[in-house]
Amino acid sequence: MVMASSAYAEALVHPLRADQGELVDGFVDVSRIAIVPIDRAIARAAAGLRACHGTLRLGDALVLAVARERDAELLTFDARLRRFSGPRPERL
Repeated sequence: MVMASSAYAEALVHPLRADQGELVDGFVDVSRIAIVPIDRAIARAAAGLRACHGTLRLGDALVLAVARERDAELLTFDARLRRFSGPRPERL
């Protein structure tokens, strides 16, 4: 499994406020989730997604771009985000 570094940062916010960031790290470690840095290719892919889908937020676009760049299945509870997880469009 992979997770965009932006999503990892977002997942840490509330636990860190409660001084429990280690819970997130423990879950990531036991689940063997690789944290994927946002590089130029992923940033460009996310920008392309936002350019095509004006309502898509940057955080969601980054998550989708990581899934697509890593050929990973998107796992989300967000029904709105799931509709973007179909076949990959042509490269920009």
